[in-house]
Amino acid sequence: MENCVSPYCHEMDEFFHLDREANLPSWFSSTLWLLAAGCALGITFEQRKDRRHWQGLVVLFIFLSLDEAAMFHERFGGAFGNVFSANDYLFFNWLLYGIIFTLIIGAIYLPFLFRLPRLTRRGLILSGAVFVSGAIGVEMFGAAVHAGVTPLGSSRIFWGIHVIAEEGLEMLGVALLIRTLLRHMAEHRPLARIRVG
Repeated sequence: MENCVSPYCHEMDEFFHLDREANLPSWFSSTLWLLAAGCALGITFEQRKDRRHWQGLVVLFIFLSLDEAAMFHERFGGAFGNVFSANDYLFFNWLLYGIIFTLIIGAIYLPFLFRLPRLTRRGLILSGAVFVSGAIGVEMFGAAVHAGVTPLGSSRIFWGIHVIAEEGLEMLGVALLIRTLLRHMAEHRPLARIRVG
């Protein structure tokens, strides 16, 4: 966008840029999480077993939707980042808290996960792995690139690749999550019928 002569180039860049907030990509990601929350809520209406775990997922997905829109993790990391300062793969302050949060949620939900039907369990594990690989794994690489501690330096090209990989994996992970929840609803709620086309 640097060579664009139109006065609207900057605004368009901000509106569609994957590495910015309060724009179309962040709205899309936030909406995906709300759709996942809606699916989980639908499951709680018919699910007697493990209902509290499903309700917890509804709350978690709504929180992640709000986080996409309001950048909670970045604000939190900025507020408490000096406690654990790092200049490499944890350059972004919120990453350590994100890892701890992920491990806690994983430990709480692990028994629940293994009580689920096989296809649902596999789908949740796959979608979670894809999302976390982008949100934390690729972000750690991006932190190192930003800090200039990789052999790549802080190249804009590699930063752009990092942004596309991170956001792409996050969106793909949530899309796979929604697919898994919809399939679970279709298979385990005989009174519900979803028609496409």
